[in-house]
Amino acid sequence: MSTRSLKLAWASSEPVLGQIGVRVRFQTSEAVNMDPNVFAYLLRPLNPVTGLQAGYFDHVCNAVDLADYPIGAPLPAAKPPWFRLNFVDVTVADETIAQDFITNVVADVQALKAKLDLNDHLNRASYEIIGADPTPDVSSSLTL
Repeated sequence: MSTRSLKLAWASSEPVLGQIGVRVRFQTSEAVNMDPNVFAYLLRPLNPVTGLQAGYFDHVCNAVDLADYPIGAPLPAAKPPWFRLNFVDVTVADETIAQDFITNVVADVQALKAKLDLNDHLNRASYEIIGADPTPDVSSSLTL
């Protein structure tokens, strides 16, 4: 049984007549045996004239992203400039899209935790003899 856990909280705004969009915010906290920075961002130009850039949420990280993407800001020479944060704050068009977004993010974070748990079991080494027992060859032993 895994001792890995993560608290994923979210909130959404009420739609207001005359305003466009519903704001949805996720925040991770209380991480146990896993990194709470599970949201992948890509640094993109905010204003091509001034060169200002901003991070835009792209997806919930997978296990490889957790290892590859730095926390808080991309590496100076990274191309593409990915990084990770522990929150998402977006505005979507309406309540239906907001609910779909919430459902998908929750499912993706649950899937990430499940994959990390599965990886714990894949880090074991073993072997199985298929067919007749061959003569042991000491030179071909597996070492991790």
